[in-house]
Amino acid sequence: MGKVMSRVFGTSAGVASALLVALAIQAPASAGTASAVAFTGPAGTQYAAVGGAATEQSEPIAVAPLAVHRKSASCVSPSGSKFNISYGDGIASTTFYFNNHCNQKRRIVIRTHYDELVSCIEVNAGTQGRKKIGFPTHQIGSVTLPRTACPSS
Repeated sequence: MGKVMSRVFGTSAGVASALLVALAIQAPASAGTASAVAFTGPAGTQYAAVGGAATEQSEPIAVAPLAVHRKSASCVSPSGSKFNISYGDGIASTTFYFNNHCNQKRRIVIRTHYDELVSCIEVNAGTQGRKKIGFPTHQIGSVTLPRTACPSS
């Protein structure tokens, strides 16, 4: 483990990584489970700490990037303008960013996979901004941009 730690401490970013490994190694695993932490060290070297032993990995560790979702809808007026939204993957909450180029109020309707209403965000004409909802992205089933009023359920 000394070799791994000395390689990790080569950069200031490595100090934080070494602390993660140290915490993973020191943390007791629950009965029947093993503790595991994976990270990238200096010069792109992949490391993993599994069950109390830090080892250098020959294969890259797969990490899913956070996605940004974008949608837009055409305006009634002015012709050719759009209502644009985007939101990123959030673990505990999701922030919606919006820019309404329309002359009318528009809405963002968020529903679960079971079609239950989570939130309806009303955006005034000519407005841009953001709205954070306390709902994780992975539980969002659909996001629509209706011209009609917010649904009651």
